[in-house]
Amino acid sequence: MIKTAVSLPVPEKKGSNQLHLHALYDLCNKKYVDVLIEKTMVSNESRALIQMLRNIPHPDRTIILADRGYETYHVFAHIMAKGLSFVIRTKDIFSKGGISHGFRLPDRELDEELDFFITRSTVHSKRDPIRYKKLSPRSAFDFLNLEKDGKQAVYPMHLRLVRFQLDTGEYECIVTNLGKDRFPPEKIKELYHLRWGIETSFRKLKYNIGVSNLHSKKAEYVEQEIYARIIMYNFCESVTAHVTVKQKDQKYVYQINFTMAVHICKIFLQKSCSTIPPHIETLLLQYLTPVRPGRKFPRSKKMKGFVAFGYRVS
Repeated sequence: MIKTAVSLPVPEKKGSNQLHLHALYDLCNKKYVDVLIEKTMVSNESRALIQMLRNIPHPDRTIILADRGYETYHVFAHIMAKGLSFVIRTKDIFSKGGISHGFRLPDRELDEELDFFITRSTVHSKRDPIRYKKLSPRSAFDFLNLEKDGKQAVYPMHLRLVRFQLDTGEYECIVTNLGKDRFPPEKIKELYHLRWGIETSFRKLKYNIGVSNLHSKKAEYVEQEIYARIIMYNFCESVTAHVTVKQKDQKYVYQINFTMAVHICKIFLQKSCSTIPPHIETLLLQYLTPVRPGRKFPRSKKMKGFVAFGYRVS
C-alpha cells in the first residue's frame, strides 16, 4: 500500500497538492493491482484501503503490508473480516495515540498476543483500560452493534505485537494477525522490510515512467495521465518478467535495466505490433544492471521546483 500527493498549478499562488493517490502494489509480481485517486481535502487513507480490500481476488493468499498511517482498529477489523493477513507498522509502545500504547508492555524486544475489546463506553474503559479500548466519537468503526446493545456494545479483537530492535538502537513495532508458529519475529521483520520494494516501484513510476511530470492542468485529465502511466508501468514489468537473464558466476545477480526497458517498450507500442517480437528480448538483454542488496543511503529532502509544461518529458 502506497500513497502520494500530486501537485496541480494554481494561478498566482504557490503550488498545492490537489490530488492524493492510493495504490495497492503486488510485491511478488511487481504490479499495481488497484488504484484510488481522491482530492487531497477529502482523502482518507484508512477508508481508501478498506475500499480497495473489496477487490482483492485471493484473500487466503494475501498479506497486506503497510506503514504507519493505517494502524487503526477499523482497518484491522476490516482486514480480518475479509479473511486477509496483515503486517502493519505502528507507533512505539511509549508513543501516545499508537495501538501499542496503554498495554503496559516492557521496554525490550517483544512478541505478545493482545486480547481486548473495542467499545465506545467510558464505563468499560475506566473499569479496565487494558482490556477495553474506547474509541473517540470521531473514530470510524463498522463492527459495533449499537442498535442492539447501545453504547455498551463491545467487539472482541485479537492482535499480535512484535517489537524488535534496529541496528541504530531504535525499536520498531509491528502489529499482525499471523501465527507465531509459521511466522516467528525474524520472519515478521523480513516480511515488513519487503515493503521497501513498494518505495522502489514508486520511484520508477515517478521518474522512469514520468508521473512526476504530468502535462495536463485540469484534474480529470491529470487522473487520466496517472492511470495511463500506471498501465505503462505494469506493461513494462510484465515484459521484463518474461525475459530470462542467464546468471554467470559473478559477484552480483543481474537484472534488466528498467529505464531502458521503458524506452524500448514505448517504441514497441508506437509501432503497434500485435505480438512481442523476439528482437525485443535481445534488446532488453543488452541493458543489464547489478542487484546490490542491503545498500543504504540517507534520504535527500530537497524541495524540487516547478517544471514548466513546455520542458516536461513525454
